[in-house]
Amino acid sequence: MRIECKKVIGCRPRTSVAARAWRELSDDDLAWLASRGEQKAFQRLVERYCSAVYSMVDRRVCDAGTAERIVIEVFRTAWHELRVPPYRRGFLVLLAEAVAAALHRHDTR
Repeated sequence: MRIECKKVIGCRPRTSVAARAWRELSDDDLAWLASRGEQKAFQRLVERYCSAVYSMVDRRVCDAGTAERIVIEVFRTAWHELRVPPYRRGFLVLLAEAVAAALHRHDTR
């Protein structure tokens, strides 16, 4: 799954009834759906957290291009980990682990 972080940052949620229903789901509900292959659920998680993850990574690496590559790697890792059964952890824990691993790899280069 390819994630375009620049397109996600700053995008506004749609206001349809279906979009409102997706927004009302908890992170863990969305992660559970994503773990079963529901890409729309994962996209909603990306929309919720891409900006925050990007800001954190950008402060650490001080280079926009590198930060974007790390963020894409983080969400790619999260997508992969969600698909490995059984999904039990909270999505934020999973995301934090992915960010930490990506930053560690960057720091050791």
